[in-house]
Amino acid sequence: DPEGFLAAAARLGADPAATLVFEDSVPGVRAALAAGMHCIAVAAEPGPELCTVAPAVVDRLRAGLVDQVLPLSGRA
Repeated sequence: DPEGFLAAAARLGADPAATLVFEDSVPGVRAALAAGMHCIAVAAEPGPELCTVAPAVVDRLRAGLVDQVLPLSGRA
């Protein structure tokens, strides 16, 4: 259900289409995408379903990650 992400964006005054979510679960990725947000899955050993559902999967957070995964042309 995207409602949690949409409620958080509303409280922050953020545009969901310009929001990047880091998630580690299939339901979380699905909810973020249903909310119209960008999503990167973070998992050291992602399962096949997470790899299928998430637009991008990384094994850990690190400097420069956003530039690497979301090219400038794809940013809102």
